[in-house]
Amino acid sequence: MNKILLPTDYSEVSIGAIEYASALFDDNPCHFMVVHSYELSKSGLSSLRKHYKETKEYRKSESVAREEMQELLKKLKQRHENDPHLYKGYITARGLPTGVLNSVRELQADLVVMATTGASGLKEVFLGSNAVHMIKRLKDCPILLVPADFEFQPVKNILFVNDFRRNFEPEELRPLMAMARLTNSGVVVLYVNNGEPFTETQEYNRKVFMELMDGIRIEEEQMPMDGFLADIIEDYSKSRNANMLAMIRNKHSNLYQLLNEPVVKKIAFKTSIPFLVMPEVL
Repeated sequence: MNKILLPTDYSEVSIGAIEYASALFDDNPCHFMVVHSYELSKSGLSSLRKHYKETKEYRKSESVAREEMQELLKKLKQRHENDPHLYKGYITARGLPTGVLNSVRELQADLVVMATTGASGLKEVFLGSNAVHMIKRLKDCPILLVPADFEFQPVKNILFVNDFRRNFEPEELRPLMAMARLTNSGVVVLYVNNGEPFTETQEYNRKVFMELMDGIRIEEEQMPMDGFLADIIEDYSKSRNANMLAMIRNKHSNLYQLLNEPVVKKIAFKTSIPFLVMPEVL
């Protein structure tokens, strides 16, 4: 896990996520790929999309984006001149979700680290709804969402929420294992239910999980489903001083329940700690 893709809009929030990634990987040499997605309005595009790069507005927007990227890279390299990381910049004229998805494939990223903000009233601001779109669309690469204004804390405990209702593939847990080893942290497995004992299938999946996570310190906890799942996870992470939340993305997981809860519709707006979302293996 050393090719890290970092989306940015040059705001303090997105730069904060870059700084978090720099601190998280610390002395582990990484290739940080900073990506800026800019998108022209439809009125600025040629009616024939294949000619839109020939328009004056495109050339102007591309020039500004390149200048801003060069300035950001200059500041990052000055600020981290003693770090073992390599910083490179990329720009794309596609919108954020599509631009990031294409960049992940083209640059063969191991991890996406991006900022997420909360909601103010009914207005979702930069990388709030976009973060949720990325969770649902990014199927081949793990993503780490960093809350706005989050101050870096060494990762001691990673809270992993799972119900053990489906089997685990080794590839699905590799991001979690890599993060635990990188930070020398333990993993707290949280199972939220209404007191029912595990089924045979769940017991088997739990056993496989433990075998795959061999060598990593594991703790297990169960919590009753006595409220909204997002609230339960948030309260528990605070009580256990968890520094990171992790889940596997699949259609039958707790994560999809979180994204569809009637009150807290978007976990990206709720969590106060970095949130690692890992893709499932189909």
